[in-house]
Amino acid sequence: MPTRRPATALVVGGPYRFTRNSICVGMILVLLGIGTMVDSACMIVLALPFALVLRYGVIAREDRYLEAKSGDAYRRYSARVRRWL
Repeated sequence: MPTRRPATALVVGGPYRFTRNSICVGMILVLLGIGTMVDSACMIVLALPFALVLRYGVIAREDRYLEAKSGDAYRRYSARVRRWL
């Protein structure tokens, strides 16, 4: 589903049972994995600012949107499923 279209359902299955932001977790893990494979301390160190940009630039907006769109269902979901891992 294109990311610019409004959400039509709250997805709580699959990887979203374990983390509310599985795509962000995956991107950070890929960055750390590549940094480890190519022995690049710079890439590994950049994982922290990248995670912060995701958290405050993407995830915060997404949380507000989903809470406004899904209300109590999203609040219950976010209370039982962690943001990261």
